[in-house]
Amino acid sequence: MSSTQDTSPRSRSLASENPPHPFALVAAMRSMGYSPPTALADLVDNSITAAARKVAIRVSPPRGTSDSGFVSIEDDGKGMPSDKLFEAMRWGGNGPDRSRQAQDLGRFGLGLKTASLSMGRVLTVATRHERGAKLCVLRWDLAHVEKSGWEILEGPDVHAVPAIEASSLSDPQRCGTIVVITQLDRLSIRSGHQAHAERNEAALFRKIASHLGMVFHCFIADGVEIKLGSTVVVPWDPFEGADLKDQERLGEKVAVTSFVLPHHSRITREQDGRLSGPLGWPAHQGFLVYRERRLIVPGGWLRLFSPEEACRLARIRIDLPNSVDDGWGLNVMKSSVVPPSWVMADLQRIGEATRRQARAVFNFRGERQAPSEAVEDPLAPRAFWNQIPTEDSIRFRINRAHPIVQTLKQSLREPGAAEQFLKTFERLLPLDAILQDPKRTTNGAVTELQRDDLRDILTLAKKAICVLRAQGHDQATAERIVLCAEPFAFHRADLEPHLS
Repeated sequence: MSSTQDTSPRSRSLASENPPHPFALVAAMRSMGYSPPTALADLVDNSITAAARKVAIRVSPPRGTSDSGFVSIEDDGKGMPSDKLFEAMRWGGNGPDRSRQAQDLGRFGLGLKTASLSMGRVLTVATRHERGAKLCVLRWDLAHVEKSGWEILEGPDVHAVPAIEASSLSDPQRCGTIVVITQLDRLSIRSGHQAHAERNEAALFRKIASHLGMVFHCFIADGVEIKLGSTVVVPWDPFEGADLKDQERLGEKVAVTSFVLPHHSRITREQDGRLSGPLGWPAHQGFLVYRERRLIVPGGWLRLFSPEEACRLARIRIDLPNSVDDGWGLNVMKSSVVPPSWVMADLQRIGEATRRQARAVFNFRGERQAPSEAVEDPLAPRAFWNQIPTEDSIRFRINRAHPIVQTLKQSLREPGAAEQFLKTFERLLPLDAILQDPKRTTNGAVTELQRDDLRDILTLAKKAICVLRAQGHDQATAERIVLCAEPFAFHRADLEPHLS
């Protein structure tokens, strides 16, 4: 009797462990795509989850070959007992499937480790959860992981000791946590020129402060203080001064609120600069997604629409609880989402409505300044430019009924030559350059006049009055028509005493 051995794949039932190489995995996790601002934001998440009211961040980039530099994030939150610290330092300790309390900004149980080690090679965490308790200190050191695998070390890194001793946790009666990252191999500002290094450091600090002010503006507004060095981080509210257009809920848990910001001509230059945000006007239009009041996505149209200059004033807030993380595809760095398919039609509908409202506001100033050329009331305000919106563009046309234009045509023997000049001027208007950076584009009509400018514009106003008189208007009416038109209307108080 002979027997045969079945060696087909279906008959195999053997299983073997195939764990990852610790150092290779950790080294890969360091390159997930964090920048220093996003890494620090991920670490501040932990402080806010721990109910901290004060978060102090210190960043000291390496300044020479013998200086490893350090980053520290200290908070006055609840702190952790030793077992909770051990779990917090575990890679993937509190995974995404764990039920989280409201206000918990964590997600995958990776942020503390990946964010910290994206900047340096050693992570030390010191914490105290009750007054008089022993300070618990654990650390990950990549050099040790390379040799000994998943073996976590007790006690601080030697380079972290000064930061811990300088923190409030040096007082046994103080509770909280300090995270210290040392051996900063990915946070260098070094340059052959000292001045360049200083500029690099200043630029890094500006980016960190603006990012934290953007991401945590809701918490800062509620009294949480975040300091970067000695500077208190200023919040950036993307909806400051905006008009609320609509509110609704998608399902039971997701709130959507539509806003349209005021046109930049209706606000000061300082307000315009502030509303443009850390990333600029184009980047912040569209959907701004919050998770437990922490800004995750600071703008964009979620691939539903393309950005448009005329839609730059549209901002739509989406508020998510942490219980919908899976459905909304929150990534590890908490910097992007993928909305579920069942909300896409609603988001498109909301986006289209808000974009229409934003276009109306964007064009409203032009309509106010540039009414139809068929002005029946001779005393109605006259703008120099007419805005003519079409389905896919906006054209600008000089108002032929404007007193200045009428004066030009009356001053020439060939009025047709004036018309050709006006059409050429309209075609050559550098609209693209103006729209690229409108907040820095000077509105010459409203700038303060110098003495020579005032003399020139007064002469032009008098010529326009003469033309209107020749058309049959009396002196008083002609003056009123001129003073209702741009640019004379902007300087009425200076011109009016000199017209009669």
